[in-house]
Amino acid sequence: MEGYLCSKWRKGDFSGDPSSPGDTGIPSRQRPLPTPTPTITDPPPGSPVTEPPPPPSWSRGAIAGLIAGIISLGLLALCLGAPRLRNRRRRRRGAHRGIELDDDPGEGIGFRVLHGGDGSSTEIADIILVHGLNGHRTRTWTKDGRCWPRDFLPHTLPGARIMAFGYDSTVMRWRGASHNSIGRHASMLLSDLQNMRGDNPDRPIIFVGHSLGGIVIKDALCKANAAGASLRDTKIFNSTYGIIFLGTPHRGSGYARLGWAGAAITHFWRGMNIKLVQTLRHDSDILDRVNTDFLRRSHHFKICSFAEELPVMAFFPPIVSVGSAFIGLPFEIQETIWASHRDICRFADEEDVGYRRLVRWITEFVAEATSSRVPEEGSTSTTQPPLIDTTEPESVDIAG
Repeated sequence: MEGYLCSKWRKGDFSGDPSSPGDTGIPSRQRPLPTPTPTITDPPPGSPVTEPPPPPSWSRGAIAGLIAGIISLGLLALCLGAPRLRNRRRRRRGAHRGIELDDDPGEGIGFRVLHGGDGSSTEIADIILVHGLNGHRTRTWTKDGRCWPRDFLPHTLPGARIMAFGYDSTVMRWRGASHNSIGRHASMLLSDLQNMRGDNPDRPIIFVGHSLGGIVIKDALCKANAAGASLRDTKIFNSTYGIIFLGTPHRGSGYARLGWAGAAITHFWRGMNIKLVQTLRHDSDILDRVNTDFLRRSHHFKICSFAEELPVMAFFPPIVSVGSAFIGLPFEIQETIWASHRDICRFADEEDVGYRRLVRWITEFVAEATSSRVPEEGSTSTTQPPLIDTTEPESVDIAG
């Protein structure tokens, strides 16, 4: 029997024992092939064969755009301002070295006087600093525990009152971020500044704005000079002599466009302020409106713009390009600082080249403002422009 099965295996016949029931005794190689039983999925004979539709899938462009948007949104949150986590580490390192720690805890909303503010009539000017996205009114200007408006600038301008304005510019916060727009922050700047200047509302003002803070300053000055503005607002406009912009994206930032895409995907999360990110896009209507309104009034001020020379991270372009950091006005002072967008506004010592460039123009603006606005004896009038300007300066193309 074993030999019989082996011979059948060599011949390829696996039909079994020929004496078994159901065996026809015909060799398997001569038997006809069984007819396959048709199934429900098989098409009927003679019908054309159709391919099933491919499963739906995301295009590579959509996936790449989603990933780029999320990454850029994270870069905005980490790089455009002064991240609190990194500042905590710096303050801890400063404590070990005996450096004075930051004495401005909390969210830092409103004004904080860094020098002066005793109500003395000898204060020659108000120097007002406004931070940018994800910033803080004192930490934005602090490096290695040293806040240059508080620790360095009074050495050069002891007679000036130096103040820092804070507002909620956080993009993401787990417990919920402010949903104020640029216009609302600008209105709060004017309102708080009126209260700070009650003792001498005609004192010259020099503004210093970092990143988004420069946009807030421009919008606030436009509101102060608009038709229907209060007398106290117009005094702020008339008292403003100079503005210094540090990495301000006048024409927006490419990171904001991708970051807004990521923010729009997660708009349902109430802990994110999409309005601030959307304002910094190249095609932002709000940014275009602020630029147009400011250009009509820009000839009232001395303007100095600084651009960053370094990127925040290797292999990435700067947060604000040179073309966006400069307004392009014929009378604008244009300079650069060898630093990234985050460090263009902070300096470790008074010998820093960037600080020396910055303080030069602050000092010059203060000197010119105090010399050109001295009233005559027995008169309270000053050589200031009209409250509401109706003249149109020579048109300047800000779109580049």
